[in-house]
Amino acid sequence: HSLASPKLLSDLLLHVGSHYYVDALKLIKRIPAEMHIPELKTNLIKILSDCQLQMNLRRGCNDILKRDVVTLTTRFVEQSRAGMRFGPDDTVCGVCDGPIFSGKLDAVSVFFCRHAFHTTCLRSQLRHKKRGRAAPDDFCVHPTCLQLHSHGSGGGGHRRGS
Repeated sequence: HSLASPKLLSDLLLHVGSHYYVDALKLIKRIPAEMHIPELKTNLIKILSDCQLQMNLRRGCNDILKRDVVTLTTRFVEQSRAGMRFGPDDTVCGVCDGPIFSGKLDAVSVFFCRHAFHTTCLRSQLRHKKRGRAAPDDFCVHPTCLQLHSHGSGGGGHRRGS
């Protein structure tokens, strides 16, 4: 209906730049060539100005996101490199709740979430979980991580450290 009224079309052009759901270019192409629209030049300048503002905002947001990715990745790498302290009295297996260090040298699996398991307990838990398709081999099977996983994205808990 606005294409029939130059005044309505002028008002629409005045506000089109601030709306994502109106394609200004399509609207302008549909205007009959012989129609005189009041304030057309002013409205077109405003459309271009609004478009430029939106592009600048998007660039600014992208720059912020890129900086955040670099900052968070750097922080993750630094924290991943940090050593983990395991004392004989304070570290228990996430499956059997037995001490990780029991006097004999058992293989131990440690994840980035800092959960530790006797490798034999972990393998037995993974065999049990695989029947229910709970977690692949390289994810933590600690109940806390599995619970976090059930509310988050696919694959299991935290990945195993190297």
